[in-house]
Amino acid sequence: MSVLAICMPARADYFAYVIHEVTRKPYLSVINTHTNIVHEVLPIDQGSERFAITPDSSSVVVTNFSTRSVSIVETQSNTIAATVTLDSGPSDVTITPDGFFAYVTHRTTQSISVINLATNTIANTIQLSFTPSKMVFEPDGDSAFVLTSQQAGYVARINTDDGAIMAEYSVGSFPYAMATTPDGALLYVTNRLSNSVSIIDTANDSEIATVLVGEEPMSILVSPDGKRAYVVNKESDNVSVLDTTTHLVIDTIDIGNHPRDLAFTPDGTFLYVTNLVGDRLAALDTRTNVLVATIPIESPLRIAITPTSISPAASNDLPDESQVFGFDQVVGNDTLAGDRFGTTVALSGNTLVVGSPRSGESGATYVFSRSGSEWRQQAKIERHGAVLGDIVRLTVEEQAVDNIEEMKLVMYCTAMVKNRR
Repeated sequence: MSVLAICMPARADYFAYVIHEVTRKPYLSVINTHTNIVHEVLPIDQGSERFAITPDSSSVVVTNFSTRSVSIVETQSNTIAATVTLDSGPSDVTITPDGFFAYVTHRTTQSISVINLATNTIANTIQLSFTPSKMVFEPDGDSAFVLTSQQAGYVARINTDDGAIMAEYSVGSFPYAMATTPDGALLYVTNRLSNSVSIIDTANDSEIATVLVGEEPMSILVSPDGKRAYVVNKESDNVSVLDTTTHLVIDTIDIGNHPRDLAFTPDGTFLYVTNLVGDRLAALDTRTNVLVATIPIESPLRIAITPTSISPAASNDLPDESQVFGFDQVVGNDTLAGDRFGTTVALSGNTLVVGSPRSGESGATYVFSRSGSEWRQQAKIERHGAVLGDIVRLTVEEQAVDNIEEMKLVMYCTAMVKNRR
């Protein structure tokens, strides 16, 4: 028989913020990376796609293109603390290394709005001579790299006070994203239509290598220790791993349908990757580059993880997690070792759905209800030909979760499984 232990210790953890690409009611979900459980769901504006977290993890800055504004989310309460109105629609946002300012790029006006995060007001507007897309600051914050996502790939190094161009670099076709090593010595640029990554020596302002990766590379990040760069390849459904010393691809990891973005836990042990079409968040153990967890969530697009641990307050619309979970054990009536009981879990109120992908011939889903402190099995659902993620997602959807308040009651997680006969 298999036993699933569900634990929610009261502790500070790192939280992942995920923007979902949905047309009806866009939202931002908050996921505890220790438990892989969705802690909160926040409604956001239509056109909200880019966001950044401050270095002290106190705020999340979200761009709202349709309303020409930026929302400042306070992470302790997960509420919008302020909204800053802009002159034009924002394209992207980046936080300065000291956390004092948010730099918001505008494609339509070829400019950058500088927001003072202490006062939530616009402190400066920098006019550029090119169309900016994304920004990456150098460690001292005095200069930054600015990308223009056009066919003729172009990156400029600018002074962050006045936008003066300090250096210019030609890269591949339709560059999409950038990342630097922790010391700022190397700049990596993904080139979507060239299926490559350009590597620039920032001390000498010269390109030192172009590395072929998968099809349509999108986001890129360098590991916190600076040893590896991870590249999400949208069309080939995988992640390329580059050695930052040899500039060679040392691993390719199949990750799921249409990956788009990625984020490290601060210690670099785990890498989370959004699968936009696959409706899941994938977690890799970077010590082995092996997929260790999947979290079924709707159309995840962008992700960022708090740089420091935080203890956000639980939503008033969520059950008291210490009371609901405690150290209760959930036991399947007929599960066996090897069934992978508990690989995926969905919770709504007092109803718990547990996936067991290797149960029987085609996997099964177990439904439990909570009475007091005890979870009791109510049903076992066998679905021939369905994969685990589909089973759990369908089961939750059958509960008619169709608005943002009800969605706050739905939490997904991949739980630790303790199998025994």
